[in-house]
Amino acid sequence: MSNPTLNLIFEKLSSDDKDYRYMATSDLLQELKKETIRLDAETERKICRVVLQQMQDISGDISNLAVKCLGALVPKIQEGQVGEVSNNLCDKVLSEKKEDIEKRDMASIGLKTVIAEITSGTAGQVIVKTIAPKLIQGLHSKESEVVIESLDIIREMVARFGHLMEGIADELQGALTPKLEDTERSAIRKRAIQCIGVLAIHLSDVPLDALSDFLVTGAAINSRSTSIKSTYIQAIGCVSRSVGYRFGKHLPKAVPLVIEKISEADEEDGELMEMGLHALESFVSRCPAQVKVFIEKIMETALVYLKHDPNFAADLDDIEDDEMDYEEEEDDDFSDEYTDDDDESWKVRRAAAHCLSAIFINNPDQISVLYPKAAPDLLKRFAEREENVRVDVFNAYVDLLRQVSRVSKHLGEEHQQRILGGDMDLLMKALSKQLKEKSMKIRIGAFVVLRELAHVMPKSLSKYISLFVDGIKRAFTDKSSQSDLKIEALSFLKMAMCESEPATFQAHLPDLSEPVFASVQERYYKVTAEALRVCREMVRIIRPEVGGPIPDDLKPMVVALFDATMARLGAQDQDQEVKECAIKCVAVAVKQLGDILPEKVQAILQILLERARSETTRLTTVKALNTIAKSELDIDLSPILEPSVVQLTDFLRKANMVLRQASLAALGSLSARLGHKLSSEVIQRMITEASVLIDDKDLHLTAQSLTLLKTLLDVQPGCASEVADKGIPRAMALVNSTLLQGGALEALRGFYAVVAKSNTPSGSFTVLFAALMEEGSSGGKVQQLSVAQCIASLCCDGQPQELPGTVAKLMEASEHDAGAKRLVLFVLGELGRRTDLSQYGDIESLLAASMTDKTEDIKAAGSFALGAITVGNLEKYLPSLLQKIKEDQSNPKRLYLLLQALNEVIRSMERMPGAVFSQGDHDSIVEILLMCSESEEECRNVVAECLGHMALIHPLTVFNVLSERITSESPNMRYTVITSVKYTILDKESPVDPVLHSVLPTYLGLIEDEDRHVRKAAVQVLCSVLTHKVPLIEEHLSDVLPMLYKQTVKRKDLIRVMDLGPFKLAVDDGLELRKAAFECMDLLLDACPKQLDTAQFTVRLLDGLADDSDIKLLCHPMLSKLCGMAETEVLVSLDKFVEPLQKTLTTDLKKDAVKQEKDRHEDMVRSCLRCVIALSQLPTAQSSTTFKRFMDTIVQKGEMKARFIELEKEKAELEGNTTGEMGRLVGGLLLNLNRSGSLGMAYS
Repeated sequence: MSNPTLNLIFEKLSSDDKDYRYMATSDLLQELKKETIRLDAETERKICRVVLQQMQDISGDISNLAVKCLGALVPKIQEGQVGEVSNNLCDKVLSEKKEDIEKRDMASIGLKTVIAEITSGTAGQVIVKTIAPKLIQGLHSKESEVVIESLDIIREMVARFGHLMEGIADELQGALTPKLEDTERSAIRKRAIQCIGVLAIHLSDVPLDALSDFLVTGAAINSRSTSIKSTYIQAIGCVSRSVGYRFGKHLPKAVPLVIEKISEADEEDGELMEMGLHALESFVSRCPAQVKVFIEKIMETALVYLKHDPNFAADLDDIEDDEMDYEEEEDDDFSDEYTDDDDESWKVRRAAAHCLSAIFINNPDQISVLYPKAAPDLLKRFAEREENVRVDVFNAYVDLLRQVSRVSKHLGEEHQQRILGGDMDLLMKALSKQLKEKSMKIRIGAFVVLRELAHVMPKSLSKYISLFVDGIKRAFTDKSSQSDLKIEALSFLKMAMCESEPATFQAHLPDLSEPVFASVQERYYKVTAEALRVCREMVRIIRPEVGGPIPDDLKPMVVALFDATMARLGAQDQDQEVKECAIKCVAVAVKQLGDILPEKVQAILQILLERARSETTRLTTVKALNTIAKSELDIDLSPILEPSVVQLTDFLRKANMVLRQASLAALGSLSARLGHKLSSEVIQRMITEASVLIDDKDLHLTAQSLTLLKTLLDVQPGCASEVADKGIPRAMALVNSTLLQGGALEALRGFYAVVAKSNTPSGSFTVLFAALMEEGSSGGKVQQLSVAQCIASLCCDGQPQELPGTVAKLMEASEHDAGAKRLVLFVLGELGRRTDLSQYGDIESLLAASMTDKTEDIKAAGSFALGAITVGNLEKYLPSLLQKIKEDQSNPKRLYLLLQALNEVIRSMERMPGAVFSQGDHDSIVEILLMCSESEEECRNVVAECLGHMALIHPLTVFNVLSERITSESPNMRYTVITSVKYTILDKESPVDPVLHSVLPTYLGLIEDEDRHVRKAAVQVLCSVLTHKVPLIEEHLSDVLPMLYKQTVKRKDLIRVMDLGPFKLAVDDGLELRKAAFECMDLLLDACPKQLDTAQFTVRLLDGLADDSDIKLLCHPMLSKLCGMAETEVLVSLDKFVEPLQKTLTTDLKKDAVKQEKDRHEDMVRSCLRCVIALSQLPTAQSSTTFKRFMDTIVQKGEMKARFIELEKEKAELEGNTTGEMGRLVGGLLLNLNRSGSLGMAYS
């Protein structure tokens, strides 16, 4: 800033004209905001003096601008000057002189601004040293306003610099606690509570325990007034909310005390009850693990005070049918029957509802017990007279339903029915009454509950629909109805229609259709879009079966539906969401009802063709054309057939992958329906573009392209030569890819079969067979397996008459061509899987010879072929295979091959829908497998896999056998049993799930087995459950976690020393077990963070950060996640985390380290720095002296600083890329009108 500029600003600031002063202050603010500004000491003092002077200007606009100047100035001046400014402002705040009273407010605002804008730790130390003692002294002032301002500033200062106040924390605490008993002003008590809550975060364990004991003891003194007791209880809740699990040790005293004080309170002591319930809520939310033993008592208390309404004597215990019936013009709102402006009992009931919500959210494992106790009382409170409280009751019930849904997700609707079934009648009647209320909030809340019920128990809702028809209609027809209410009503209606049988709604559709069609024409786009979604569901209600009859009373709706949706389809100036919903709606309408109004259908098709040319709607339109093309109705698509096919073919060249996928699907549907009407030019164009997409870079597109080519061959056999010429070269390249799998492989097999049927010169069986054999002969195992499946489809599906000759050729090739022997075995196996090969030569001799071959690859291929061929004829080959396994118990290598063959048999049977073994085969297989469980480790692993897959086919019988052997004296048997469980845990629902749910806790008890191999296997099973089926274990985590944590401890008895002559090597036999345990902890953090005791988790994490390098690499991401999930707990242990992290970053490599060691060390450093980044971004991380020193001396120096900055940029880019996607996921109406929440995100 140049001196002339400064002098000019100073001159204007001294002007008598307030406009001049305002402009000068504004100019000064702009100058101070410049990044390039540099100030010398003299200039700093002048500006500070001027800004402080302007803050006291008689013009409020100027003083407010001056505060902004102060905020911009503070980061740019020296620490000493910050101290002078702070000291000046503090003196004005604390002054009791009459002339300074008017200046106090502005000085207080300025001081808070200084505290907020300080960026350096040194300046923070200056602030604490300068003003903290004065503010503490200000707490003893006789002026209550001085005390209040002091408390406000102390709260801000402790929040920013609490870690720097260790020397005066005791003095500050001693000054704050007496303010809890201030009888003159409640504002002082409340601010003192806030200060204590912020200070508690920075207290070490000893002073925190002393503070907690003081508060609990203070609340227990009966002689104190109700307001003081309430203050102490509020302080207890505030401290527990601040320090989280650290307060857990005081819960045995605090919880009974708070419940006792609530129950002792008189009816007029509403504040005491409210604060007590808030304290209980904080215990449940912030100390979920330690408070579990008190959950029942807390819930009982909350349920009692959920009904606390001393000024109203209505009986809400019975909700009878006659209470549901009343005329709309009657006003039955309780608020009209009774009003009392001084009645604040509603605050108690609201606090009770919040407490119940916290209980439900944090205890999903106990929901089966909690629901029967809580639900009846919640239902009765649906008649709550206070609107906001009733909304909170709805919230609590929705939270309860969500936990029921979550726990029952993998256990089926029967489990939900057992929990909810008894309340359904009463619940539905209560909700139907809520829909007749006048309050918008209440009706919206009722629809949210209904929507959640439709999600949790979709099938059970159908029989109650008639109760809600009037309420739904009223949501649309009331003149007072708002858009939010209409959206919720439409959303529920859509979900209910989707989950119900058509007959459920057919009787009510005449009443509902008119308001829904009217909503389609609403001006607010969200209402219109939701109404169009309802119209889409109405199509299925009107005509459940395509081509079936339509009830007479529903026929008029067809025209009205088409008219309503076509009006939106044709309009140009409307929201994108409405356009897409209209397109989807007309697609379903044409598909189901297109034969009724053919003239309207043709108009719709032309509009859709036009929409396909628009970039904003083309994707949705392509999907709509696919839907219409799949219709079973005789819809005339010829007017748009070729233009649409040409347009869709052009889309195959677009970069948009989703558009290409949708276009291929639509082309396939149109070709299957009307491909015979397409011209040869259009067909050729499709073949050319589809062939180009056959590539292993996108297997989904590849599968669709191959399917399209097959369809074209079916509908126009004349294009076979074109398909063979352009498709087969691409298919041959694809079959040799190591990435080929799943749907693409299945489509490729079908493609070869169809081409072989066409028998063109370039696609004949002989040509394709020879080409595939040639491609596969030189390929690896993965390629040869793909080739084998294609050859099997070629023979069995394409040209079955060639099968005998093909088998003979393969047998001959195996004798003369050693290079192709493995491929021959794979092909024979795939052929045998599809058909019985027992009639074609002596295949058993070939397989027996292959399993004694010199090369391991041929042995493995022979094992595979034996298992696959056995599937084709179980009666002949399975007894022989089992007998061989029984005879070869003493030959581990041959036993391994035979077990792999049996595994192939079992897995093939598992993949066949409905396939089961006969009782005799089942018993024989299980008996043989258990017999092999004492063999070598590789054989035991195969046995475990076989048993796991057998359990998927025969769940109950196999688990009965396994459970008998879980306590076997043999560790090998126990290992086999627990390992087999891992193979029964699938992503999808399975018949084995109910059995697993009952036996899993017993099996996981092996985590404490005496054999470390068994322990590791049990931990791996737990990992699998947490990855795929969390609800199976949620309710048992409290028993499992202590066992798991024990496995993370480094045990000296598992470390052995090997004498290698010149040196000795320490071998840690427990390392792999610890790695598995820490991997399981990582999964726990993702799958069920609410059930974790963060204190115990942090202790184990600290040990892991100081463990071997493999363990550290697992713990760094866990700590990063924990920063986003439990900020307070991490901040409490921040100093403890510094030591292991610092040791990791300062460890030097040996001078003779090889490249692999250097790379591993670099990965370790980068992993550790990512963890440090997460810690550094915690709100008050820089407040820790230890952490700040670590950052300044280790992280922010030299090469480490460059790495740190690079990783920070990498993290910022990653978060920037995900922000847009996250934004799209956040939306909809939130019923939590009286609550607030937060979303924690972790960076790993």
